[in-house]
Amino acid sequence: FVILNSYPGVGKFTVGQILSRTLPNAKLFNNHLLIDAAAALYTREDPEFYTLRKALRTTVFDSLHSSMSAKLDAGEQPIIIFTEAQSTSPKGSEVMQEYLQAARRLNIPLISIILTCSSEENERRLVGRSNNSNKTSTK
Repeated sequence: FVILNSYPGVGKFTVGQILSRTLPNAKLFNNHLLIDAAAALYTREDPEFYTLRKALRTTVFDSLHSSMSAKLDAGEQPIIIFTEAQSTSPKGSEVMQEYLQAARRLNIPLISIILTCSSEENERRLVGRSNNSNKTSTK
């Protein structure tokens, strides 16, 4: 597993797209797939928003365990690239532990990459993103 972690607007999805095209057997899973599903039903203030995101993430990990186990046994080396925006808060640490447990369950490495950019560049990107509101991370 590769996790690209950063603040919103830093470029996780763009870097993930490049990596998924460059690395053999790589697939990109964007964190907005979980966020958008939960946001369709709940606001971020609703506890159910985070409960649903965790349940969806668990389902993704269970599915990957089922599909990747056979591939790994056959000598294939699939790479799953995840994007995340987790901090060192207790909730962020808990989410990152879920990734670590999923990787350990498959007996594969977990590579965590923290992306950064200058505050000025991040502000420029976020303002540009809000001006182009239908540019979602899932496109």
